[in-house]
Amino acid sequence: MSPDTVWCHQPTLDDFPDFVSIPVRVARNAKAWPDKIAVMCEGRTRTWHQFDQRIDKITHSLATMGVGHGDKIAILATNSIEYLETFMAGLRAGACVVPLSTMAAADALAKMLRRLRCQGPVFVGPVPQPGRALRGSAHQADRRRAHRL
Repeated sequence: MSPDTVWCHQPTLDDFPDFVSIPVRVARNAKAWPDKIAVMCEGRTRTWHQFDQRIDKITHSLATMGVGHGDKIAILATNSIEYLETFMAGLRAGACVVPLSTMAAADALAKMLRRLRCQGPVFVGPVPQPGRALRGSAHQADRRRAHRL
């Protein structure tokens, strides 16, 4: 190897024997501290048990929409507990979760969705303005479905 060559070790799970995925960690925390507060947003809270139960419910909803291991889902939502629950449910389902910016214009979002080739965007809570425009034109032209949880 020449002195100019940069070598980078590509880590694997063997490098992290104590690794636990975030969804597994949430489930463990729900068993260990069911009544403790897990998340808080704008004065609203969820205990670990409630948080885990909601993630399970949304994971099942995603499965009925055909989302599984290796699929991509895009989430368009403002920051909220529901957004976090949906993101975690996507991970629990084995999907790659792609958060979309509510600041992006509808045409930019449509372009992102075409490139992603995902199961369709998931809208959480009130649909942000760009998402409303997206429900028409480009998104429907691609024949992908938009899902609201």
